[in-house]
Amino acid sequence: MKAGILATLVVLVVLVLAVRFVRGSRAEAQPMAPPQGKPAPSGPAGFESFKELLFADAPLEKSAELASQKKQPADSPFGRLAAAQSQVRQGKAEEARKDLRALLDNPETRIRLLAWRALRDLGERPDPQSADKVRGVVCELSLAESGVGTLAVYEDGRARWLGGQGAVTIWESPGSDPEIAKAIQDLLRAAAPLVKSAPVSPQHQSSGLERDHFRVTVLTYGGAYIAEAYGPDINGAHPLGPPLLASNSVLGALQKMAAKNSKSKAH
Repeated sequence: MKAGILATLVVLVVLVLAVRFVRGSRAEAQPMAPPQGKPAPSGPAGFESFKELLFADAPLEKSAELASQKKQPADSPFGRLAAAQSQVRQGKAEEARKDLRALLDNPETRIRLLAWRALRDLGERPDPQSADKVRGVVCELSLAESGVGTLAVYEDGRARWLGGQGAVTIWESPGSDPEIAKAIQDLLRAAAPLVKSAPVSPQHQSSGLERDHFRVTVLTYGGAYIAEAYGPDINGAHPLGPPLLASNSVLGALQKMAAKNSKSKAH
């Protein structure tokens, strides 16, 4: 079974180089594309900021700072996060919690995760039934051929891919493609056992990933569960085996959609 896992690592290298950009039902072959109509990140700092957002676990102060930098409207999710931070600075913790609770009905998983990170910092905890439910999974794979590739999927059906060589993929049409939708749900399920076996942390691990290592961060309202292993040591019985194989399926589905849309556009 180890040979099968190693073959998956090779396939992932190919996909790192092949997948470029998919938004909604469109695909374009280009090294970088702006997410949701915003300027594309440029330089190491820009890519690092984009990657940080994939984990959706920044402290409230940092989220508020991002809202200020991007000049987000007051009624936008990040505008509300900034308002909550302002309340905290004024010593109005309950008012801040009220602003944050209003974001828990937001349809985007990452917004809810950011709200819960802030609420936890203010002393509030999600109920036990929902605290450890998998809301998102971020997989990082470090390979000499392509650097560190980062794949993020969320329970709302969205997905993000940040390749080590500048490729960015943004999937923003939840449920519109059955294969992508199934692949995302399969990855969420494959990573779920890590909630019971991996340590919990208030925030993801930001340190660099060693060459040929695979890291999985499971995002929940209660915190992040993190597991990492040396790729060649991962076999079918390894806890990271199922997430590794499932992440390959997500990338394959995104690549297939990109190829189909490119072919359709050419005609």
